[in-house]
Formats: sequence, structure tokens, C-alpha cells
Amino acid sequence: MLVAGGLIEWLQGSLDRAADWHDMGRNLIGAWLVLAWAHRPRRSATGVGLARLLVTALLLWELGLVAVIGLRQWQLAIQLPLLYDFAQPDPQRFWDGQVQRSTRYSGLSDREFSLRVELDTERYSGASLDNLASDWRDYRHLVLILYNPDQDPLAMTLRINDRAHDRGNNAYEDRFHTRLVVAPGLNRFAVPLTDVQQAPAGRAMAMDAIRRLLLFTSRQPAPRTVYLLDLRLQ
Repeated sequence: MLVAGGLIEWLQGSLDRAADWHDMGRNLIGAWLVLAWAHRPRRSATGVGLARLLVTALLLWELGLVAVIGLRQWQLAIQLPLLYDFAQPDPQRFWDGQVQRSTRYSGLSDREFSLRVELDTERYSGASLDNLASDWRDYRHLVLILYNPDQDPLAMTLRINDRAHDRGNNAYEDRFHTRLVVAPGLNRFAVPLTDVQQAPAGRAMAMDAIRRLLLFTSRQPAPRTVYLLDLRLQ
């Protein structure tokens, strides 16, 4: 069973699909649970009892993880239309990239905190919001407020994709992307969500299954810093 499950996950990975080893582990826990409780020992029940105890503990641990994820998704949903709570003390729970909570320029958006994003000179550098509310169907625009503390404009790319894109081959034409020129000082951008929905070639983006939002630069001549002051749906 373990070999078969591993082979399936490997084949999915080789076909440009994300191999979810955690899913395979959950399947194994379910199989072990059935085997442990269905087996009726004829002699000593000690070994079977220990097996049942272990598998039941694994099941309870897995259910606890599911409950935590469910609670987090509920919290993300009730904070809409805000896509990110800038008061979060640890942005890394939500963002991937060089980000940290800051108080600089936050007053320009009537907030206590902003998000500082460090940009380096790599091919791609920025921040990816991977933990966000997924259902955007009731809104018309995505609103971003960015502050550029430098004297030169900063060219950034905004990218958005849904779950279907993550499970596919990550094709460039299967996601939304647009260029944002962040002028010195305060900048407000309003992106029509109809543009996001119509962006993938040959299909409509699932606006109830948004998976990821990225803000990034490409091959900057020198490191830069930008501050995100607001990120919401409207």
C-alpha cells in the first residue's frame, strides 16, 4: 500500500502536478485505522491494542491539524474585504518573502502598521501572499496602496492565480499578471476583478478559489524597499 501510494504521488509530480505527501500520509492513517480495528486477535491482544492506540492518536493529531486550518480559513473569511491584517505580529505566517511588520508610513492609510517588503537584485524578488481568503466573487476591484520611499519609480508585477493553476503546469498564460509602476511616494492601484477572471487563456479563473497573490520585481540594479499600506477587495 505504501509503495503504491508513493508511486501515484511520484507520477503526479512527474506530470507537473504537485505531489502531496501529506495526502498520502492521511490515506495511510485511514488504512491503518481500518486494519487495526478490524483485526480480531486470537491470543494476546497487547500488540493489537498498542497498534489501535497509536493509529487513533495519529488520527486525532490529523483531525487537530484540520481544525486549525479550518479556524484559520474562517478568520481569513471574516476579515474580508481586507485580504491581510497588517497588525499581524508575524507576517511570515501569511507571506513568503523578505517581509516584516513596520510602522513607517502606516498613518497614510489610517493604519497602525504597514508591511515592509525588501527587494534584492535576483531574477525575481518580492512577496507572495499564500494564506488569504479565497472567495472574491462578491467584489469588483482589488485595491493596493504602496509607498515608494525612493526618488526613482519602481516597476513591479502583480500576479494572481487560482487553485487550478497551482495544480496544473504553472503556465504563464494561465494566470493574471499586470505591471505596476510605483512612483515615489504614495500610490493607489485598483485592479478590476473582471480582468483577473478573464486572464487565463481558454478558461475563466475560479474567483471562489483564489490561491496566491504575488508582488515582485525582476533583476533590480540595486536593492530596493517598498511598503504595502493596504490590500483589500472592493
